[in-house]
Amino acid sequence: MLDRDLRVLLWSSGAQELWGLRAGEAAGRALDTLDIGLPVATLQPELRRVLDGGPPGGPQPATTSVEAVNRRGRATRLSVTVTPLHEDDASVHGLILVLTAE
Repeated sequence: MLDRDLRVLLWSSGAQELWGLRAGEAAGRALDTLDIGLPVATLQPELRRVLDGGPPGGPQPATTSVEAVNRRGRATRLSVTVTPLHEDDASVHGLILVLTAE
């Protein structure tokens, strides 16, 4: 989970396994500053679009496919699903990213 500034709010055990970074090492840090094999620059336009209230891919969350490198240095293709995290007033407070191996 990321805040509006793309800083990590919550880091799952799956993210830890994929990237080799513990939750305490990721929490509070900007996603693009983490030393992981995720091509954040490729994802940023979609992340910003969803943060700005753009429709997240119609009725379904926005999904993007990217090539990444896992903690073992192996190339992996990931499906990245971006879902807005809403406040009570429907404003976008942050993002939920779900990464799934293809």
